Amino acid sequence: MPEKIATFDLDGTILRKKIKGASTLKMDAINSSIEKVFSVNDINYADHIGIEMFGMTDKSIVREVLRKIDIDNQTINSSIDTLFGEIVDYFNNHQNRNPHDDYIVLPGIVKLLDVLRNNDVKLGVATGNIPEFAWWKLKGIKLDHYFTFGGFGDDSESRSDIIGLALQRAGYKDGCNACHFGDTPADIKAAKDNRIKSVVISSNGGGTFDADLLKNADADLVVESWKEIDNILEFFS
Repeated sequence: MPEKIATFDLDGTILRKKIKGASTLKMDAINSSIEKVFSVNDINYADHIGIEMFGMTDKSIVREVLRKIDIDNQTINSSIDTLFGEIVDYFNNHQNRNPHDDYIVLPGIVKLLDVLRNNDVKLGVATGNIPEFAWWKLKGIKLDHYFTFGGFGDDSESRSDIIGLALQRAGYKDGCNACHFGDTPADIKAAKDNRIKSVVISSNGGGTFDADLLKNADADLVVESWKEIDNILEFFS
């Protein structure tokens, strides 16, 4: 029987911010580090993020924000690794904050993870978050123990590459039954680039985009809730 593998995006798929627009440790780390590395004042990178950036990786988003505040590409390219080193340092020095105050799980996701794991589906993460942020978020909502492999935003700035690396780390081979779970057109495209199926959740279930847009992006399955477990399990039958 073919091995079954599922990769999961995080934000808008497994979890979301408890209070829209509220500051988080991740935001504080990025803002403080941009101010330090580029000598700018009172930056709030979230003010520069539009819906067109949803589904992008942390590094890609930060690059776009830096361009919007008039940092030239040469400076960005020469400083991006230093910037993310500062971000990780800030994060590591301020982890005493409880991330459960910042994020909540989407309805039905815990039951879905339980059912998939009980059906011998190998579960992993494929996210644009750098690993420090990804595991911090998952530990805060007590879901980190479900996942045994992953691809992250420090692996690549391409979501397709991140999913591909996650699958490789899971031992993916031709013939495996694999699926990516997400909430954006970028998740759908990245799954197709890796020739695996995509299941995406609409805004009705806590995702980012409405069902019609996701269907038009050619998702294999769009769900209105992670409680639609029978429909999802058909992908692994």
